[in-house]
Amino acid sequence: PWPFVDQLPADLETVNAEFGEPPVIALPGVNISSRSLQAGDALDLTFYWQAVAEVVEPYYVFIHIMAEDDTMAAQLDSAPLQGFRPTVSWRVGEVITDEYAVPLGPDLPPGAYQLWVGLYNPDSGVRPLTKVDGQATPDNRVYLGEINVGKGE
Repeated sequence: PWPFVDQLPADLETVNAEFGEPPVIALPGVNISSRSLQAGDALDLTFYWQAVAEVVEPYYVFIHIMAEDDTMAAQLDSAPLQGFRPTVSWRVGEVITDEYAVPLGPDLPPGAYQLWVGLYNPDSGVRPLTKVDGQATPDNRVYLGEINVGKGE
């Protein structure tokens, strides 16, 4: 059995997102290792998820890094904790610390990119209703700000 953790770290960036109608999962915050990277680097992210109700769907996490023209520059999709803690195993009130390293291609052009995160059911592809600060988001995803990519070596 996994230890039950219900405390958030003090040093996270506040996100205040909820997933589901009514909400079943919250994303109170995230840690982003750096917003200035080089082509070929990996973007390290830690999400702090919290089950706010019983989770009955096996959601996967998607991370999208989008170029200014709204094309996909990099992405990563995965079950939480590399599949070791599916969302259906989360306990109400439990905080899940979920780490990712999103590889940036060595040929990624320098520039500013948008960082997005969300959840989806891998069987249907459907994303749950997503709200940030109580407001529904376009495409049921959460905007986490920009990252800047410089020219790789």
